[in-house]
Amino acid sequence: MKKEILLEIARKSIEVEFNNRHIDKEYLLKKYPELKEKRAVFVTLNKKDGNLRGCIGSLIAHRTLLDDIISNAKSASFSDPRFPPLKKEELKDITVEVSLLSPYKRLEYKDIDDLKSKIRPKIDGVILKLGTHQATFLPQVWEDIPDFNSFFAHLCQKAGVSPYGCLEKHPDIFIYQVDKIEERNSRRMNVSGAFYPDSCKSIESYIEKFNSPKTYTKAKFKPKAIVVPHAGYIYSGYIANLVYKQIDKNQFKRVVVIGSSHHFYYRGASVGLYNNFNTPCGEIPIDKEYSKKLVEKYKILTYIDNMHHEHSTEVQMPFIKHYFKDIKVVEIVYGDIDYRDLVPIVKDILEDKDSLLVVSTDLSHFYSLEKAKKIDLNCLNGVESLNINLLNKCEACGLLGLKALVSVAKKSQIIDYGTSYNASGDSKSVVGYMSAIFQ
Repeated sequence: MKKEILLEIARKSIEVEFNNRHIDKEYLLKKYPELKEKRAVFVTLNKKDGNLRGCIGSLIAHRTLLDDIISNAKSASFSDPRFPPLKKEELKDITVEVSLLSPYKRLEYKDIDDLKSKIRPKIDGVILKLGTHQATFLPQVWEDIPDFNSFFAHLCQKAGVSPYGCLEKHPDIFIYQVDKIEERNSRRMNVSGAFYPDSCKSIESYIEKFNSPKTYTKAKFKPKAIVVPHAGYIYSGYIANLVYKQIDKNQFKRVVVIGSSHHFYYRGASVGLYNNFNTPCGEIPIDKEYSKKLVEKYKILTYIDNMHHEHSTEVQMPFIKHYFKDIKVVEIVYGDIDYRDLVPIVKDILEDKDSLLVVSTDLSHFYSLEKAKKIDLNCLNGVESLNINLLNKCEACGLLGLKALVSVAKKSQIIDYGTSYNASGDSKSVVGYMSAIFQ
């Protein structure tokens, strides 16, 4: 039995409450005999921003796996006293997580230091019992409360015991482990098959073709940030690739991609709090820990799902997947803001040695080739001289991100410039593209 079936059962257990249907338990038990085993299960609901929406479970295996999932999925959705009952319109915005518990065992310990040495954060779930008071935290809770003292203070509080002096009373401690299965909360592709190919083989073919010329502008220094275009690969892919191919692939742990919102109006900026970013060549893990820290640190940042149906950031991901095999990504999409609101964020990212910053922007749109080159020259000169005043004469859909970067960068170099004319042959209405590196 594939474990994913447990997620399907949990979600269907919630959905039947809204569509007046029922779960065919007889069919499931016949098809998956393992569901007859007695198991203890927790079902957790999370919002797409990572916040909890409900969690109910069993510590003792007292009923079949099937019955425990169904019961706890419903309870987590509609009976968790910490939250109002789940509404139908919320279904699309939650992810389901099923945790299969091992039998718990008592942990013998002499004192708090001994307890601390025996507890394994992120591995052990903990049950705390003091008199008639009892509570548990799944191992997943360590991810949000990694500090031992804070973890047990919250656990004591959950049990209805004052956190002050709680462990000094030597409560009974039991530990268990879980086998966690979770729905993938992924940032979906919205423009694959349009702006870039929807097959990995075709993307690799594009990049191979982009890399065929032997002569190109070489980077004079190792970049900490780059500016790249985001049009269809047939128009701007070559110009973007010239920068990606020259980055030190072992220097960074994450790539932070910043782009403007083209389709959704919002006063502010949004950080994508998904688990993964889908690409035709596979998923890229999103650095949720770093993303959450940015949201907590900067008031202008939040999480709005609709902001992330955005091509300016998405078209960068196949390049990142190709060149950085084990990298994590962060996606920031900005709307109606002042570029100065982005400056401290950009500065923060530049000063982080583990982060590469990618600012996504095209230049002028739909002028004649001759006029486009004149307008785009302001952008090129502004970048080359790190001059904000020249950028005020620049037309670019990602101008705010570009200005924020130029205002804090110490060094820059233009790698390439071109227009859509090179691919289309139409000189009457072109779009300009630039790639550049920064420190």
